[in-house]
Amino acid sequence: MSGAQHDVVKARIYLAGFDVFRVDALDYGRSLQRMCADAGFEGLYPLDALVPADLSPQEKAAWIYRSNLAAIGRADIVMANVADFRGAGEPDSGTAFEIGFAAALGKPIWAYREDVTELRERVPCSATELGDVCDRGYLVEDFGLPLNLMLACAVTIVQGGPLACLHAISVAYERGTKALRLHGFRLCVKPGLVNTLHLTMVLFRSWVLFDLSTTSACFAFFWSFASSSALLPSFT
Repeated sequence: MSGAQHDVVKARIYLAGFDVFRVDALDYGRSLQRMCADAGFEGLYPLDALVPADLSPQEKAAWIYRSNLAAIGRADIVMANVADFRGAGEPDSGTAFEIGFAAALGKPIWAYREDVTELRERVPCSATELGDVCDRGYLVEDFGLPLNLMLACAVTIVQGGPLACLHAISVAYERGTKALRLHGFRLCVKPGLVNTLHLTMVLFRSWVLFDLSTTSACFAFFWSFASSSALLPSFT
């Protein structure tokens, strides 16, 4: 038995990625949700929410923004497609924002891409005395990571597609919710008072800017984090 099939209530996975821009985005989203269901999870796809038709383009954009943030707040896990999008080396910027938002809420984040070679090997660049420089004149970071460090350090990267990522999530889920919660923070997050203060700020901002479900999700994580006997005690 895999994943959340152990539980009466299925764990919810927010399906982040540029797949919403596919010409078959709705059908593809349903296929992702079927994959989640087969693994014992509930998939939350951004296009599940129906945008009101009587809004201006700018109002629709704001509505989608709030809807996606609320869905991330409801989710237990985020699974993101971080393959290159509209150019070599960089994933979709909207997906990158959602990863950052999920990290601020303390969500475990899993990401997948087929090509996990180092970033500097995928971005066309020239060697200089200062390092590798792309054709626009900017240094290409060399940390041995397949993504920008702010993304790579926030997620657990799985080589392959959504099925491979769901399998990895299922394996981690079976090890227990605590291990799953900490999994994406192995590389860069350190325990301490700074993290507690930061989460307090996140809670306040969610109360000011977002709906009750997002605030509740943030508060639940903050409470479990602050009341634990050791803040993020293990990163191994």
